Amino acid sequence: MSFLDLLNSLHPSIKFTCELEVNDRLPFLDLIIERDNCSLNFDIFRKPTTTDSVIPFTSNHPYSQKFSSFHSMFHRLFNIPLSPSNFQKELSIIRQIAEGNGYPERAIERIYRRHMNRQLNKSLTDGIQQKTYRSLRFFGQISVSIAKLFSAHTENTLITFKTVNTLAKHLINTKDKIPITQRSGVYQLFCSQPQCNVTYVGQSGRRIETRVGEHLKHIEKNRDKDIVNTPSQFANHILESGHTFDPRTGVKVLHVCEKSLQLDLLEILEINRALRSQEYNCVNEQINFDCSTFFNSIREHLMMASYLAEMHSA
Repeated sequence: MSFLDLLNSLHPSIKFTCELEVNDRLPFLDLIIERDNCSLNFDIFRKPTTTDSVIPFTSNHPYSQKFSSFHSMFHRLFNIPLSPSNFQKELSIIRQIAEGNGYPERAIERIYRRHMNRQLNKSLTDGIQQKTYRSLRFFGQISVSIAKLFSAHTENTLITFKTVNTLAKHLINTKDKIPITQRSGVYQLFCSQPQCNVTYVGQSGRRIETRVGEHLKHIEKNRDKDIVNTPSQFANHILESGHTFDPRTGVKVLHVCEKSLQLDLLEILEINRALRSQEYNCVNEQINFDCSTFFNSIREHLMMASYLAEMHSA
């Protein structure tokens, strides 16, 4: 204990504790280490407050995330040198956890056999090319179908899923939120003149309010000129018609996105939506989508996703 006293004397705000073995047993991380003459025995350690709760089977999560806890428990089961009795005890606990959270016994046994076979054939897997993983957002069964398409055409690339509704979004954030107009993304402008349905869709990799301010500068700078030819189609409408534009009420942020290929695509989609709208008169230049190879590729993927969704619902 003199060494422990020495550590605790180094700083008044840092205190160390010492775990002592009881009946030749000592918990260490998630293990219990037991002395048996000149050898050591291992067992799985769980705190008394452990609830054995995992993601319920009925929860709307990807199967890979639901079963990840059991993959982890089985991986630990087969990679820690447990005695036969401790092995069977831990296997019984894992099955009990699965049953308590609504998991089918058949699915848990399938994972158990997979890890058992992997352990038996571990020596045969050395030297095999490592697999790479790509992450997709999870939208339900349609995401699973898309992942199967990838796996059918790629040998060493596996698809994992990520969910939008994460715990981080529900925790309290003490930071001040950045106003949405101070972020980059796709925006829409509206003419402030009553009964005028003119609108304009644009994007900005800088602050949206900065880009809107540039539209305002074009309006103010050319208000008294006879010839109107500014780089802003929206400013040209305001100047030619003599209408007004109020940035406090005439700006709508459609998407928040960093400058990227995704931002360009979102702008194209919103312009196309505004041009086809019966409610507004979009002053953006017409875009020929049929000539866009990139857009056609995206459209083919969306059509395939829609087809897979119809097949699943049928």
